[in-house]
Amino acid sequence: MKNLYALLLSVFLLGSLQAFSAVRPEGEPDVASHVDGQTSLAIFPNPVKTEATISFSADVERISVMNIVGREVLTVEVQSGTNFLKIDLSELQPGVYFLSAQSQGKNLLTKRFMKEL
Repeated sequence: MKNLYALLLSVFLLGSLQAFSAVRPEGEPDVASHVDGQTSLAIFPNPVKTEATISFSADVERISVMNIVGREVLTVEVQSGTNFLKIDLSELQPGVYFLSAQSQGKNLLTKRFMKEL
């Protein structure tokens, strides 16, 4: 029944019958988690004008900012034991960006934010 509903919904939304299938990933995801299983990452204010405050609950080693096409435009190394930091984003052009927190070479979490004039 669910498959029929998905098929009818796709015909309605796309206007034609197209073949598709579900993809099931194999292996372990490339995500680390905090000891208690709750990793958090926040950026505020959002949208950002000039300076952003970033808070996180895990042992983050590096914060990266990527533009909408995935190009890294800013990287900040985080001192051990730090749970928040402020970064200057005044040089970024207005638009959509992604904030990514990494530790031990793995991506912990990624958040989307807006940069405005």
